[in-house]
Amino acid sequence: MPPKKGSGKRKARPSEVSSVAASPPPKKPRVLGRVRSDSIPHLSLEASAEDSKLEPEQLFGSDSEKTEIEETEEIPPTGPWKADPENFENHVSYGLLYRSAGIGPAFRKPNLPPRQQRWRNNNEEPITDINDAPKGWNADEQDLDRADVDAQIDRCFERIEDNILPAFFEHRLDYYLGLRAARKAILESEPKDLDPDIVHRLHELSAIQNHLQADGDPDDQLPNIRALLTAYRGGDLKLSGGKVSYWSGGVPLNSPTQFSREMHEKMLQEYDTTTSLWVEGILQRGPINLGLVTAYPPHNEAQAVDIEVKLTTQSNPSESESVKALTYKVLHDTGADIMAIPLPQFEEIENLGKKATLYGYSKMHVAGGTTFYAKVVELELTLLIPYKSGKVLCPWLKVPVAVVEEQPGASFPTSMLSGPFSRFSFYTATCPDGLGLLYLS
Repeated sequence: MPPKKGSGKRKARPSEVSSVAASPPPKKPRVLGRVRSDSIPHLSLEASAEDSKLEPEQLFGSDSEKTEIEETEEIPPTGPWKADPENFENHVSYGLLYRSAGIGPAFRKPNLPPRQQRWRNNNEEPITDINDAPKGWNADEQDLDRADVDAQIDRCFERIEDNILPAFFEHRLDYYLGLRAARKAILESEPKDLDPDIVHRLHELSAIQNHLQADGDPDDQLPNIRALLTAYRGGDLKLSGGKVSYWSGGVPLNSPTQFSREMHEKMLQEYDTTTSLWVEGILQRGPINLGLVTAYPPHNEAQAVDIEVKLTTQSNPSESESVKALTYKVLHDTGADIMAIPLPQFEEIENLGKKATLYGYSKMHVAGGTTFYAKVVELELTLLIPYKSGKVLCPWLKVPVAVVEEQPGASFPTSMLSGPFSRFSFYTATCPDGLGLLYLS
């Protein structure tokens, strides 16, 4: 059986071109913050004023089991909150964890516009200069989803046939053909009877496994990854939005179940969460966008918030139970899917005597196409009102956080990245004053 807590286990010329109608298809407030922790580290920011004896079918569920999310409980909001603001300090919200697990209101896919007018160059010679293209022509494909590779490829062939800037669309075609080839290679790497989404998840897990084998496995996650690979390939484990399974030392601790606060707290109380723990399904599948930050020179962290780290003795402590504190700077991410903390700062938090609850590892994607792998842990954060000691704008929010290594040769320290919690939890506003500050309320 998995270790209980305290076991210590490490685990594309008008006259020459014809058109074809398209078929319809205030004074700047200072922002401060703090972080607290009991059995796990807790982060806080201040805002401007503002078991495995079961058979596989029992453990993982049969093919006939419903895979859609069942609304069996009220999903807590990420904000606003019903709690008395005066008691926010003693409340913990799980809203962001529900959102991370895929539970909650679905994002509405934007409506795509109709296809624009199609132009054809009827001359034998192609138009190669955009200045010679017909008035109103452009290379946009706003009626197509960028992720619809097959549709993009078909459109590229049409554009090349139209004979207007064919070299441009040949280049775009090469890009999408490359994407399709890469996807095909991934799908062909596993048995054909597996669902494509599972094949992609196997690809991600295999890449993480290779990373840990090459660079070390300080949190003893390889047994969990091997067990997950076996379960997915054997058909015992399936992908289901909103359902999570907990693993420790390569052993599943539960059947995939819709994420809930009660189950999560039970797992954290019963098992050692500080080593060899993996929560499958708590994070989005595929690379997680990270580090899309606006930070202008001279990189003096003027656009950062101060974050104070505090360790406490129980999960819902009073202010007097704070024992130690650290202060860090945190930058607001403009497009990140997850909060990030540099390894040195994370080590400092744990060096104060508490270990973080582990979620596993995930593939991170940054601007320019660079990817890397990062450990993901659970932290808590809250926003504090400046100049009002102990006054907070929200309860403690449980949030997944990526632990990232600092890049060698950096000329200034890597800052913490706030992640998306502010956009999910508060009203936000910006001002065109050239400062790039984010106001929260």
